[in-house]
Amino acid sequence: MLSDLRFAFRQLAKSPGFTVVAVVALALGVATATTMFTFYNALVVRPIPFLLRPRF
Repeated sequence: MLSDLRFAFRQLAKSPGFTVVAVVALALGVATATTMFTFYNALVVRPIPFLLRPRF
């Protein structure tokens, strides 16, 4: 397992352009998923409290 990790890091070090593109793509994917979950959680799971109050 340790030799596989060393090999992976060695291959990533050989091609820094690919490494940068892969890291940026992963970061954008994680950030997008986090943002979507945050909006869904805020708007659907826990809606705005003043919209739930009945009007008298």
